[in-house]
Amino acid sequence: MKVYKYDEKSGELIEEQDAILDPLETKIQEKDIYLLPASSTFVEPPALRNGFARVFKDNWEYIADHRGEKCIKDGKITKINELGEFITITTEQEKGVLEGNFVIENNQIREKTFLEKQQDLSLQKRHDRDVMLRATDVYMLPDFPISDEKRELYKQYRQYLRDFPAMEGFPEIGVMSFKEWQQWIGD
Repeated sequence: MKVYKYDEKSGELIEEQDAILDPLETKIQEKDIYLLPASSTFVEPPALRNGFARVFKDNWEYIADHRGEKCIKDGKITKINELGEFITITTEQEKGVLEGNFVIENNQIREKTFLEKQQDLSLQKRHDRDVMLRATDVYMLPDFPISDEKRELYKQYRQYLRDFPAMEGFPEIGVMSFKEWQQWIGD
């Protein structure tokens, strides 16, 4: 006779073992009586089924098993580590979220609209411009050791940076470095 041990909390089948004969009860009742360990049953579980775990709750039942896959939980991508029904996500969807092409909304993943992508690109280009502006702040200090001619060039470059978001082709165009800008103006 077999005994089927299951997890005390989840009820998931852990293993099957040969049952151990209870010598005292077998002698008293004059028939084979087997010991039933805690969190075990003599009821045989159903056959394995792909994508499901066998769980004992008064009887055996199938529970969806997506452990190791990923889903969205509380607005975040999470690895599934428990039994039950989950809406899983694909590797492509996860990659899309990480790359910024997809967005999580109401615990669902959807591709960003063209307008959302343009807004993201605009923010990124403005950030790049701001970094370059901050990097040139030092050249505007009156006691920074550069020539007046060079300082004037940096003032013009900084004006280019301020005007950058209004330029034709923004945000698809890239912001120029000081060196690229100098070549562009022919200096």
